[in-house]
Amino acid sequence: MEGLVGTTVTVAGSGFSSGVSSVSINTVPVSTGTVSSDTQILLQVPNDAISGAITVTGTYGTATSPQAFAVTPDIVTIHPTSGHINQSVAITGSGFTGATAVTLGVLELQYTINGPNLITVTIPASAATGELVVTASGQSSTMHSNTDTFTVD
Repeated sequence: MEGLVGTTVTVAGSGFSSGVSSVSINTVPVSTGTVSSDTQILLQVPNDAISGAITVTGTYGTATSPQAFAVTPDIVTIHPTSGHINQSVAITGSGFTGATAVTLGVLELQYTINGPNLITVTIPASAATGELVVTASGQSSTMHSNTDTFTVD
């Protein structure tokens, strides 16, 4: 199972209508969700979600999903979209908590996770124009705007 921050996820089980006290994805509490039936919960992936098991706690105890939910990183903007060597670049989007790599073309970049929605990188001397990609929990995301490249001047 995988999805972007904000995605609605269906959790199947039983005994939900008797009372659910909490739901989390890898210990991150889910604050937006609905028990839609005794066998189904609809939840929204929170902004700071980290890939991992979904846990439901209720009247009958705690249950954990047998498979991990993978939060897919989503690049919304890069700023600036072009620049020179040693240029600082801000990558905004979602699903960045737990990022394991940021690449420009085939070059792996050093990066700083400033929060679930912001990563910063500095363009190294060996960089060339290429696609900017963030990877977290084995999921990779590219920009979904008109351009998917960062241009090195």
